[in-house]
Amino acid sequence: MKIGILHLSDIHIRTTHDPVLGRGLQIASTTYSLLPEVECLFIVVSGDIAYGGQESEYKEAESLFNQIKASILEQSNIAVHFIMVPGNHDCNFTDNQSIRDILIEAIISEPSKALDKSVVEGCTSVQGEFVVFRNKLESEPPSFQDSRWTKYQFDVAGHQIVFDCINVAWMSRKSEAQGKLLFPVEAYQDFEKDTPHLRLAVLHHPFNWFGQSTYHTFKSFIRSISEVVFTGHEHTANYGENWDPSTNESIYIEGGVLQAGHHPDESSFNLVTIDLSQEQYRCERFSWDGARYYPTDGAESWSTYRKYVVKQRSEFEISAEFLAELNNPGANFSHPSIPKITLDDIYVFPDLRLIDDAPTKDQPEISSSVLVSPEKITSGVLIQGEEKTGKTSLLYTLFKRYQSSGVIPIIIRGKDLSKVSDKELRATIDRAIGRQYGTQAIVPFHQLPKAKKVLLLDDIDQQKAPEKNKGKALKYLLGLFGGVIATSNDLFELDELISSDVTDLVGSFQQYRLLPFGYKLRLDLVRKWANLGSEDRDPQALMAMVDKVEKLLNTIIGKNLIPSVPIYLLILMQSFEAGKQGDLQNSAFGHYYEFLILHSLTSISIKHEEVDEFINYCCQLAWFTLQKKVKELELNELKEFSKAYSEEYAYVELTSRLNQLCTAKLLIRHGESYSFCYPYVYYFFLGKYLAENLNDGEVSQLVRHYCSHLYVKDYANTILFLTHHSKSPFIYDSIKAALAGLFNDKPPIDYDGDTEMLNELVESAPSLIYHKGNAEEQRREIRELQDDIEAGSSSHSPTASQELDGDLDLPSKLNFLFKTVEILGQILKNHYGSLRNSIKEELLHELFDGPLRALREFFELIHSQKDLLVADIAAHLQRGHESASEDDCKKFARRYVFDLVGMVSTIFIYKTATSVSSEKLLDVISKVVNESDSVAYKLIEITAQLDLPNSIPFAGIDKLAKNQKNNPFVIRLMQSVVIGHLYMFKTSDADKQKLCSELGIQISRQRIIDYKTKDTKRLVNANSEQHVK
Repeated sequence: MKIGILHLSDIHIRTTHDPVLGRGLQIASTTYSLLPEVECLFIVVSGDIAYGGQESEYKEAESLFNQIKASILEQSNIAVHFIMVPGNHDCNFTDNQSIRDILIEAIISEPSKALDKSVVEGCTSVQGEFVVFRNKLESEPPSFQDSRWTKYQFDVAGHQIVFDCINVAWMSRKSEAQGKLLFPVEAYQDFEKDTPHLRLAVLHHPFNWFGQSTYHTFKSFIRSISEVVFTGHEHTANYGENWDPSTNESIYIEGGVLQAGHHPDESSFNLVTIDLSQEQYRCERFSWDGARYYPTDGAESWSTYRKYVVKQRSEFEISAEFLAELNNPGANFSHPSIPKITLDDIYVFPDLRLIDDAPTKDQPEISSSVLVSPEKITSGVLIQGEEKTGKTSLLYTLFKRYQSSGVIPIIIRGKDLSKVSDKELRATIDRAIGRQYGTQAIVPFHQLPKAKKVLLLDDIDQQKAPEKNKGKALKYLLGLFGGVIATSNDLFELDELISSDVTDLVGSFQQYRLLPFGYKLRLDLVRKWANLGSEDRDPQALMAMVDKVEKLLNTIIGKNLIPSVPIYLLILMQSFEAGKQGDLQNSAFGHYYEFLILHSLTSISIKHEEVDEFINYCCQLAWFTLQKKVKELELNELKEFSKAYSEEYAYVELTSRLNQLCTAKLLIRHGESYSFCYPYVYYFFLGKYLAENLNDGEVSQLVRHYCSHLYVKDYANTILFLTHHSKSPFIYDSIKAALAGLFNDKPPIDYDGDTEMLNELVESAPSLIYHKGNAEEQRREIRELQDDIEAGSSSHSPTASQELDGDLDLPSKLNFLFKTVEILGQILKNHYGSLRNSIKEELLHELFDGPLRALREFFELIHSQKDLLVADIAAHLQRGHESASEDDCKKFARRYVFDLVGMVSTIFIYKTATSVSSEKLLDVISKVVNESDSVAYKLIEITAQLDLPNSIPFAGIDKLAKNQKNNPFVIRLMQSVVIGHLYMFKTSDADKQKLCSELGIQISRQRIIDYKTKDTKRLVNANSEQHVK
């Protein structure tokens, strides 16, 4: 049993000449293949039908809508119903609005006035023509109606369907301001009692347009009563599912713009199918291509249904006290935009990796969100992870998901299973039920069938029962619950609980390791953080903030310097908010490492006056560890160190100090030895020691040696952290000298006069294709590519014990090159305000020239082998494609070589540019570039500008494109960096069109890239997304 929904929005009809008025047949034709499947079709219009709410505009709209309906009825004799709400453009503001403005201001000052009928009538008086228009097209009378809410009920083959049409534009003004709308939910609370088979809400403005006083309440109310929520206004088509513990899951469907005033070819809408019997839906987005409407998501999405959840109330309501515990984010996080952060505000499901007895090279990773389905845990699941990796938060989140879906969970701690008789275990269960649902739920819970009950067993390794009895407790519990998830530390062995009588029960457990967050999940977490309290923030500004925070976070995390787990990521983001003072990108990175260190010391209640001594102790310990040339110190070595430290600085009782530092997660114990807990802790303290002792001959010699061997991972990290603590010229002079020695027998390439051999390979500049889509989705896809590539790559960085003598091999030279560029870039970003411009210019010259010298060597290598390379590729193609002509194979081979060199060049240009991409450095970069004739310098400048979410440098792009119009290779590089910007940042259609037109980039409305397999992803990355690495 299915229904169809044609979802239109933001039509903005003004005159008889509007292009959309001639597209009624084309809009209707997208439904034709759907009509045989559905019982009826609803045409849902989520506002802004007219441009100015005037009668003449609605007259044209009536003709358009009647044409769409008539065209549909010609194909199928099914019921067609119009469902619509007004938007801000459906308000007629031509008359004097002074009285209405006073009423609106009064409501904002005193929200209770929104319940005054006379006030409401005064506010909605501007929508009179819309009401007349809507009444003409209504096919069924509403079951409820006032000026802000209209409810329609339909019976479709025994299924009751309700549409709630909510007039959120009742307070709209001519100049709409985000975060100013209000809606009095309390006037409509009785609607919660309705229990139709399917309930759909239609409103014009998305929730982020509502003010703080009504935002959370209104959003929760609408989502709690509606399976589907249709919106418009923002002109970006999208759909998906939202979930929170109080409202369960709901579907959101956001309408595209059917007619965008200044861009008549920009036109899109949604077509939705809902299967009432199977409780599934599918959504397809259509866009105008100049002649007809084409699906924008590819054909595959049309055949894929997604499950929706029907709203229902449970007799097992979570107690208020336990709900507060479930909502606890695990630390006292604060955010300037909201008064209190809950776990749901910031939660992102981590990934898991299967632990197998016979592990393969590439064990599959899965999202822990799959555990939301109870059928996934019927054979039992064990999740292992270190402390503070988020195991308990995962169980809390799953608890709420299970409870809201009708499967009833309880949480029991491993430490609560010290007594294992049947009576005592039953009492443990009853206490958990009573605390989590109330004592009245104990009897009903035990009467639930086994399949309806889930056990979440937290920290199973903390069970204190005698070894012989541990299996007994597990056997008892497994007999009562249809699904079990247990968590433990990463050293726990499930075999510890297995005795002969429970082997069959636990032998089928799936065991997983909780993984740290990669690029994709860090992006998801950053988005959640940035979206907190973002109701009044411009979407483009919001994405710019996400970009800054994400880049800063990834830089600080580095190559596993800090555990990439939520608790540390959130602490860092909180520190960004606390100290950003406007520009995150230019904050000194050392501040954030210090923030983590101080947070660790604060967590063990170290007094303020003791902090300096603790830090000095750790600095001296890091230097002692380095001198010993070990990673772990034996207890006797620590005694030696502590005795010397006590004599020179202050007495320290070793056992107490070790316990404190281990509790603070600055040290970690391995049997009878100790080491620094995380790499960033060691490098932070070692860098600080070196910075404070640079005048010492041994230290300065060590720093100079490290700077000349930055291909060694330990050396590079040490120098990187040293630059966080010091801006001594000795450091950057040493780094600059090391960089100057790389590829020093080659002049920098400049792409002007040295690309002829490449341009000879192609007849004209090959045109890259930009696949138009949602920038947020594209950014996430790129982060997923980075995760896959990083997971499959191996590091070429040797350790200190593998330091190379003599000439470096090419991988080591390139690693040396880019690590040096990265560190110089951080020096420039961290100390932009205290380094003289002349020094910054000098460092920028060397930073640019190093990679360009390496590119020169690469170009000369390709040039010397070009003909042989083309011949080998062509011969290989002919062997695999015998029907292809020799000329075609050679042409393809030439293009392949051209693209290969372009890909490598783009990577070098991108890495160089992003190392210095900071708003505070753009002026000095511009000065360096303007004083040079190098085309390569200009490419680096443009790439650095496009790496920031600022206004696009159209003038610079246009000038360079015109100057290099006869240089296909440079045009190819420009296309790559511009497409990279379009994929990563929200850009208006006008700006996209302008950029692509200037550089000859083709725009495709359909996504043709399939991101299904790891090999495909890597292939895509290598050929068209190389700018992300």
